[in-house]
Amino acid sequence: MDFLKLGNSTNAVEGETVLVIGNPEGLQGTVSNGIISAFRESGSYIQITAPVSPGSSGSPVLDDTGQVIGMATLISREGQNLNFAISAEAIEAVVRSGLAQASSTPSATPDENLAWSYYSRGDDEYGDRRYEAAVKDYTEAIRFNSNLVQAYYYRGCAYSFLRQYRAACQDSTANAIAGLC
Repeated sequence: MDFLKLGNSTNAVEGETVLVIGNPEGLQGTVSNGIISAFRESGSYIQITAPVSPGSSGSPVLDDTGQVIGMATLISREGQNLNFAISAEAIEAVVRSGLAQASSTPSATPDENLAWSYYSRGDDEYGDRRYEAAVKDYTEAIRFNSNLVQAYYYRGCAYSFLRQYRAACQDSTANAIAGLC
């Protein structure tokens, strides 16, 4: 079975070439290239010029050796080529945290399962640019599991697209408290 290897972004530099393999607007297996423009939030985010469109969230960002150095997450429609990826180190930290939590929790509670269901639906709506619907589902996810930091983060992003900046800042504050910012 072929799979991609999670590398690291600590040795990557601005100007380095990257590839994104995704499904923008449902066009499966699309490959786009660009460069690393900058590192943001102490290296947690990688700003890239490789085109990223709705449907590409979660796509791997590869370095020139084919290793995953990030995962496409955000775009800014206010400018050109303002695309962002979560770094491989941030991905690894979340995976490690999730594995530790999974090993200490025998099984998910019904509320946790509902939280993940709402979160997943919110992600689909966010990807389709239906931000109001995404906010509602992320809010429900948080209601069922107030520790689901991803829901706060993406709800904050959705609020930003809706120009509800006070609500976006509140969700950013929740992420800062959780250690994501």
